[in-house]
Amino acid sequence: MERDGPSVAVWSAETALSRTDIARFLRLDTSLSDVRADIVERDRTMDALFDEYRGLRVLSQPPIECLLSFVCSSATSIARIRWSVDELCRRFGDGGAASFPDLLALAEAEPEALRVGGMEFRCRNLSGAARALRAVGGEGFLQGLRAMSYQDAAAALIALPGVGRKIADCALLFSLGFDCAFPLDTHTWRMVAERCGIGPLPRTDRGYRTASRLLREKYGPRAGWLQQYLFVHSLSLASRRSGR
Repeated sequence: MERDGPSVAVWSAETALSRTDIARFLRLDTSLSDVRADIVERDRTMDALFDEYRGLRVLSQPPIECLLSFVCSSATSIARIRWSVDELCRRFGDGGAASFPDLLALAEAEPEALRVGGMEFRCRNLSGAARALRAVGGEGFLQGLRAMSYQDAAAALIALPGVGRKIADCALLFSLGFDCAFPLDTHTWRMVAERCGIGPLPRTDRGYRTASRLLREKYGPRAGWLQQYLFVHSLSLASRRSGR
């Protein structure tokens, strides 16, 4: 996907990809003006972010791909995550580097066979999560979470091996429609303390649960959209500081 002025060009391994599929992926049915108004009504200091990162959206990714990709992201850099997922796609996907592997392929692979790219110890996390997800129903299990409360859906995901609170929140926000979910990582923990007036809190399970609750209470049902803006803002600040 690449922006070209006012247009967006999309390439995909799916030959039958339609405009409807693209619109669903980009969540074009969600008005950014409404999101902005909702967040700014709750915290006017966030208004400038929507100008600085105009057009930034929360995507709607395939649930299995989203969850297992984030399992691969534990305690590593964005570059290594991209490398790891690209290698998984190339070695286990039906469509080569552009196609995420089928759940069955990942569940049946030996854990060490998944040690590709920068996976390292995460190969065992991925194997455990894939096997457990297959056992509870795979796609059907994940889609069923949509009917649950945020708390129950998060608890169901955390019960899977290799899935902690941040990974659960990522899957809920980026693939299952829980716009209130606010994933907390190195970047957003810092932003929450500096920009949201919450914390600093200890980066423990209890601290995460407290921060998550306070953020959902303060920013409401679209708190996750603000997370995306704060995450990108943190990356932008880091890039400026490093001179890149």
